[in-house]
Amino acid sequence: MPGAGSMTAIRNVDAAAPKDGTVVGIFLPGIITQSIVRPEKVPIDFSNVTWLGVVSGDYSRICYGFGPNGIRSLDGLMRRGPDKPFIMGTTGTGASNYINGMSLKEVFGAN
Repeated sequence: MPGAGSMTAIRNVDAAAPKDGTVVGIFLPGIITQSIVRPEKVPIDFSNVTWLGVVSGDYSRICYGFGPNGIRSLDGLMRRGPDKPFIMGTTGTGASNYINGMSLKEVFGAN
């Protein structure tokens, strides 16, 4: 599908492409996280997709904070209440720093 960005490609695989194993799609792995944290933007159920290989060979994610009242561990982050959230900045909703923060919030329930 020449010219297809990740969203166009995966929408085609999800909705229009034959379901006979003849179509393979490659897309940015951040779209999977986006489908969980922003389903209104990425309304695709990735549990209906057959996976070939791995989504990403990079299994590491690093999150860091700065300041005298910062987070020193995942446990410390998870114990913070809504009155003292860990605030993260991002360059955009498709960026890895956005995906990292939203994964902490939406998947793990961090404040």
